[in-house]
Amino acid sequence: MSAEGRDLRPREWSFMLLVVVVAGACIRLGFWQLARLEERREAIQRIQTRLESAPILIDSSAIDTANAYRRAIAEGEFDLQHQILLENQSLDGQPGFHLITPLMFQGEPGGILIDRGWIPFETGIEGELEAFEVPGRHTVTGILIPSVDQPTWKFLADPAPGPGDPPLQTWRFLTIDLVQRQIGYPLAPLILVQTEALYPGQALPRPDPRVDLDEGPHLGYAIQWFAFAAIAIIGGGLWIRRKLIQGKVTS
Repeated sequence: MSAEGRDLRPREWSFMLLVVVVAGACIRLGFWQLARLEERREAIQRIQTRLESAPILIDSSAIDTANAYRRAIAEGEFDLQHQILLENQSLDGQPGFHLITPLMFQGEPGGILIDRGWIPFETGIEGELEAFEVPGRHTVTGILIPSVDQPTWKFLADPAPGPGDPPLQTWRFLTIDLVQRQIGYPLAPLILVQTEALYPGQALPRPDPRVDLDEGPHLGYAIQWFAFAAIAIIGGGLWIRRKLIQGKVTS
């Protein structure tokens, strides 16, 4: 062992070990975030490939969830008695709701939830949904998206309708299994987000077919973890160097 090494006390060796452990953990977390970034980029690529595929026809609730993010066309009649609102939806900086209406298929007892688009906050609060009723048979063009999971924290989740409970009209999260409880026929396991108005000149609801293609914060988090590792190594090295210099001076 060198003369400098003999100047270090056990607690200083412990500090060096702690610096190495902290730096190693930060580096590991940085590479983990880079791996998650790569996974997200691959998922975005898969979504973009599906969006560029030819649209599929949806005429049954027995649709494969692997068709998520495919463009699709559905035909049927809107179930206006079971319209619901998805809250906390903004468009062009204006608060509002998304109007969700089941579309019943012809020839079978099933349907699919249609996200028809954005309506103003005041209209949703006042429950003035009669203006959006469109009886008759319609063809809806849109993008299929998966159901949304409810949050783990119960106080954030939607109250699940139970037997005999009144239907829940305003939802925080569009979870198909829960909406199914207040509808008497099977729903497809995907949601169709409308991309085109039902008829020319339709002002509301305004189709709002946004698909999340953002890479997320993973790259920023990775840089932060690598920066923490560099701070730990450089800061720890400077501290040990100062201790060694002090040991030489006092020896």
